[in-house]
Amino acid sequence: MMSSTSPLVLIDDVEGNINDVDPNMIESISVLKDAASTAIFGARATNGVILVKTKRGKVGKATVSYNTYVAKQVPTNLPNVLSGVDQMILQNEASVNAGQAAVFTQAQIDDYRTKPADNMNRFNTDWQKEVFTNSAILQNHNVIISGGTDAAKFLGAATYLKQEGLIKNNNFKKYDLRLRGDVAIRKNVNFYGDINYTNASVLQPAGLAASDIIQRTLVMSPMWPGKFGDGMYGSAAQSNQYNPIGMAEHSGTDLTQTPTLQTKLGLTAELFKNFNVEASYSYKSSYTQEVVQNLPYSVYIPNPLQNSYDLASTPTQSGARQDIRYINSRDTWNYYYAQANYSFNVLTDHHIKVQGGFQGQDYHNGNMSVYRDSLQYITMPYLNDATGTPVVGGGAYEYALAGFFGRVNYDFDNKYLVELNGRYDGSSRFSQRENKQWGFFPSASAGWILSREKFFEPLKEIFTFAKIRGSYGILGNQDLGGGTNYPFSASLTPHTDYYFGNAKNMGYSLTQGANPGISWEKSTQVDAGLDVSMLKNKLSIVFDYYQKKISEMLMRVPVPAYVGTAAPFINAGSMTNKGWELSVTYKNSIGDFNYSATANLSDVKNKVNDTKGQDIVNGMYLSRAGYSINSYYLYQADGLYQTKDLNAKNQVLPYFKPTSAPGDIKYKDQDGNDTINSKDRVLMGNNFPRYEYSLNLNASWKNFDINIYLYGVGKRDNYISGVVYPFNGGNYVASGLTSALDRWTPTNTNAAYPRLYNGGNGNWENSTFWLRDGSFMRVKDITIGYNLPENLLNKLTISKFRIYFSMTNPFTFSHYEKGFDPEISNNTGYFYPIMKTYTVGLNVTF
Repeated sequence: MMSSTSPLVLIDDVEGNINDVDPNMIESISVLKDAASTAIFGARATNGVILVKTKRGKVGKATVSYNTYVAKQVPTNLPNVLSGVDQMILQNEASVNAGQAAVFTQAQIDDYRTKPADNMNRFNTDWQKEVFTNSAILQNHNVIISGGTDAAKFLGAATYLKQEGLIKNNNFKKYDLRLRGDVAIRKNVNFYGDINYTNASVLQPAGLAASDIIQRTLVMSPMWPGKFGDGMYGSAAQSNQYNPIGMAEHSGTDLTQTPTLQTKLGLTAELFKNFNVEASYSYKSSYTQEVVQNLPYSVYIPNPLQNSYDLASTPTQSGARQDIRYINSRDTWNYYYAQANYSFNVLTDHHIKVQGGFQGQDYHNGNMSVYRDSLQYITMPYLNDATGTPVVGGGAYEYALAGFFGRVNYDFDNKYLVELNGRYDGSSRFSQRENKQWGFFPSASAGWILSREKFFEPLKEIFTFAKIRGSYGILGNQDLGGGTNYPFSASLTPHTDYYFGNAKNMGYSLTQGANPGISWEKSTQVDAGLDVSMLKNKLSIVFDYYQKKISEMLMRVPVPAYVGTAAPFINAGSMTNKGWELSVTYKNSIGDFNYSATANLSDVKNKVNDTKGQDIVNGMYLSRAGYSINSYYLYQADGLYQTKDLNAKNQVLPYFKPTSAPGDIKYKDQDGNDTINSKDRVLMGNNFPRYEYSLNLNASWKNFDINIYLYGVGKRDNYISGVVYPFNGGNYVASGLTSALDRWTPTNTNAAYPRLYNGGNGNWENSTFWLRDGSFMRVKDITIGYNLPENLLNKLTISKFRIYFSMTNPFTFSHYEKGFDPEISNNTGYFYPIMKTYTVGLNVTF
């Protein structure tokens, strides 16, 4: 329940991040899911493996390819905020409902209703226009040079990517250089070497995170002052005077730069017939430096009497003084790999292949940070130019993994297939003293190609291929997530002050419980599948049914608060995932017209089997035996109270708070004691998607082609909260969305939302009232391309010229909350919108 659920991504057999690979460099991508296929990859493969193979040099004359595209990005969906007049009316209503005086007089409302904005007495700030940029341009340029002979092949690629953010002072840049070399040292002995260099930088405002600025922008009222001129910002009606326009434009910058160098050297050789060996070493070093220069911006207050603006304050996120912060981190990885395989035949039809090897990796992180305030000159962001007291911190951590693996493949007449795997893995995250570091994880798979049987001959006119298969395996997981590397050892927190001998002393305190006996989480997986090709390979069907049971789960069971430390990790509890996947592909051609369609449908059910009698509560989520992990733990809403629900004492029962009244959310009294409290919460749904589906359509006619890709979720619960609550942004003052217009009033009793109330009356508690249908269908991509005819290519002496236009996320169909994206889980209003992208691209090869 605490362990990582991310798949292992291997880029040319080295662990990495798929986002770091330029798509122009990708040769192929394979996804491995069942235990038999992933077992050979060891401890990190329990959640599946994504294999990415990048391009290498090929035998032939040298070629040069240039690939480029430019894209325009816009948000897919944004909510609408109340007009100034509507906000005044509704905010008055919320105050009156709470027994308070109206915030605005009728004269103020009429003044806004009848007179135009003058940016002095009346405002009409378009916050989105002021904060969101109109550019949001994404551009990518890539050059690939490759070629070679039988003796030596080479490939070099360089890429530049720049992506503008939705707000000012927000962008991402990346420079990428990749070199590939393959040399035949002698017959059957080959050497290869790779060098990858990437320099990525992220720029964002220093005052607030981009998602915070966006959220505040979405819910700021137009009647609040935004900007009066260059460098002159309004208070945005915030007590701390945080203005999202000022935060985006003038709160300083937060620049993170990460140059990364990775090298890989390898050797392959056939020592004798059918006996091959391979060994490789890869080193990766990444240095991250984040420089945060926090600057104040000037907030002004209108002075109508003098028709001027008076300086009010210069707020910053960290206080009133401008400051500078450096955060440095060095990450290094070493990867080791060696394997040998031997294939041979017994008699004629018995084919056997044996493989064995070793794989290891170690990782080290060292980090340091320094902060100093009172920066004297904003054009000189250096520590020596600040006069405040320096605050310094730093640390280091490391981990290591090792594994020995073996595999045996057997097939008889390419008809009966058997594979056996064994992996002996060790992890530094477990105690060596307690003999918990190592675990053995076996797997097996078998297949039967029915179409090679004699009894299948009568069906060959329809079925060209048919295979049934099954697999069983056990995998281990040691990744606890959250940067936990030493769960077997107690963690001490330094700089803990205490008094001894009438003096204040600096010491250490125990804040993290330890468990020396913690060891591997185990995942037992079973898979059964069917592969069929029909109609002369025009139609292919792949079906899988699987079950994955996770036992000895890495989790934290809650401990009483008086213990005084965070709960240690333990091996406890179990969970089961059951699901199926169906993929159907049809392809055909009619003259110059070629087309294909691939449809996928899958479903998975999750159930917690055991939590050692403990409910694992995490906010509005709860994990309990018999239910899905992280199910919603909510009050069950039963509509809204109506006037008819009042009793003789003019009260509604049962009530959540004494202030509950008609128009408030009615919660079900689960224990029947006429009081609504935390004991009345129930498990109601979860955020796991059900019935995920996709449709990939391809067609081409002569030199034109089109691709349409659709993706959707048939069933899903999704929670909406945060900015949907009028006039309540949590730690800031908010307006309201236009959805609040459909609130309960004595004349609108069938409303979609509860009555407005200035204060806590229980309407914003986590309840099923805010649970939404999160199913959707989205057109993920439409691409139209044109390839220059071959006769023109010959005249221009080029081998490829393709132009294309694509739209990403152009259309979405759902019943989700208006203004919010159903693909974003449990939306609290803190989100970076999913973007629609319109792209024009060019691919040329010389």
